[in-house]
Amino acid sequence: MPKNSYIIKIGNEIAAVPFSAAKLLTASLFHLTSAITEPPSSTQNILILGVPGQSNSAPYLTDTIMVVRVVKEKNATKITTISIPRDILTEYDGKPQKINSLYVFGRSISHERGINNIKMKIEEITGLKISKYILIDMDVLEETVNQIGGINILVPDDIYDPLFPAPDNSYQTFGIKKGWRYLDGATAAKYARTRHDNDGDFGRTKRQIQILYALKNKISALNPILNLPKFLKILKTLNDHVKTDLKSTEIIWLWDWFKNTNTDDIRHIIIDANPDKNLLANAKIIIGEQEISALIPIEGMENYDKIHKYIEKEIEE
Repeated sequence: MPKNSYIIKIGNEIAAVPFSAAKLLTASLFHLTSAITEPPSSTQNILILGVPGQSNSAPYLTDTIMVVRVVKEKNATKITTISIPRDILTEYDGKPQKINSLYVFGRSISHERGINNIKMKIEEITGLKISKYILIDMDVLEETVNQIGGINILVPDDIYDPLFPAPDNSYQTFGIKKGWRYLDGATAAKYARTRHDNDGDFGRTKRQIQILYALKNKISALNPILNLPKFLKILKTLNDHVKTDLKSTEIIWLWDWFKNTNTDDIRHIIIDANPDKNLLANAKIIIGEQEISALIPIEGMENYDKIHKYIEKEIEE
């Protein structure tokens, strides 16, 4: 077998394909001959972090924070997403900071320190032990969608966002009408990131999962041998924009669980300031000389008992 290559089996066809270690998509697309025969664990709590990327003035803020809980049962797989608002107020180095800045502070020392910062805080907030993490530079979304020629998305409601972030700390207007829409990379990235709809962060979480499924379906429909140049471009893009501590064998199993689960069967939990949940409260704080909006636990700073109980109840249903 040539160096730096995987043996890929598609039906009865076998090929040796060289590429750099873009583990995330590799496992999603191909059955690798080195795959293990048993799943690594029956339960995985995977921390998903999305950063805006170099096209944004604050490229490393984790504006998407989600725990994906995958539970493998005897005859089924349960997938639950737990969305954590980026505006939760916490303490870092004795000072109040929004949770989406914790990776940035740690990253000034090392990527691993940044991941550890936010991973520990998410474990405190949710009461769940994080198994692994995936950090996605959202620039990858735009590039990947363009590489596969766009995606078709059913937009459930009109979206009008006059305050979508633009370069140099400015704003631009983003709008899209409900119905089936063809999205190029730039539009898909905005559709995934906008927060200006009736569902707020929950709506954004649903849109991101919607795009993920659209990408999965379109990429899976490609023939990895006939479309090899396109696959190699996608692999390189992911290698440049995705960081994870998942092993290839773990990704293979997680992909198998994921691809056999219908979008409608995924349970979505969001931790927010909805009065019916009574988990978080809106607050105004001063950081530096600037007053900003934030969210704090209803029982006080760093008190996550009610959130623990809420999550525990929801994932047991």
